[in-house]
Amino acid sequence: MIPAMPRVLLVALASLVLLAPSTGRAKCAMPLLAHQIVTHAADEIPAGGGVLVGWTTSTDWDAGDRDRTDPAARAGWRLRLKKTRVATTMEVLAPGLARYAPAKLPKPAKKGKAVRYDLLGDKGKKLGSFTFGRKKLPELGPAPGVASVDVTRTSRGRGTQVRATVTLDAAPPADAHALVVRTAGGDAFAWGPIVDRAASTITVFDDDGRCEVHPPGMRAPGDGEQVEAFWVDRFGRKSPASAAVTARAP
Repeated sequence: MIPAMPRVLLVALASLVLLAPSTGRAKCAMPLLAHQIVTHAADEIPAGGGVLVGWTTSTDWDAGDRDRTDPAARAGWRLRLKKTRVATTMEVLAPGLARYAPAKLPKPAKKGKAVRYDLLGDKGKKLGSFTFGRKKLPELGPAPGVASVDVTRTSRGRGTQVRATVTLDAAPPADAHALVVRTAGGDAFAWGPIVDRAASTITVFDDDGRCEVHPPGMRAPGDGEQVEAFWVDRFGRKSPASAAVTARAP
């Protein structure tokens, strides 16, 4: 027969169990990629614009993209005018950032009248209704004045956080939604939304080294890589690109 433990010892052991770190908490729920519509349904989309779609993460397996493809660039998405699906142009602006617009506007829009379209997502699910018009807005610009592009790496327990930031010479323009970074003369590989319009530094890539997922092709710039940046507004219109800058990624 095993002798009973003293009451004091039992209480001490219980306290240790409560204070011990939970292995479950050290783990994170597996995130999935999901789309995020940027364009406001109440706004009239101007000439040269479209419905801008970005990306986010979700732990909802019914809402997320389980195949890990780009949640914003969906070849099967279509615009619908009344009950008819129309030819739709998708322009991929960066990994996780795409613009959708009708390949050809109907006559009412050409005469200056706005036309309402539905955006249909995967399996024909309606994602929202958007008004396309012919009104012209001023060009988005000027090009960003980029002072530096920097990558930092910080050890964080089980992983290394990698963060890429762009430091600007001036605050972002009022109508810009995001800053996109691309290889000089090449393809875009990172972007970040404008969170603080008074800030001169914008984060375009952030990975905590453990639980983050990103759209395919999204990455931090390499050390010495020549990169350019441009603005994108909430309709997916682009500004001119900046002059090339050498990224610093020690």
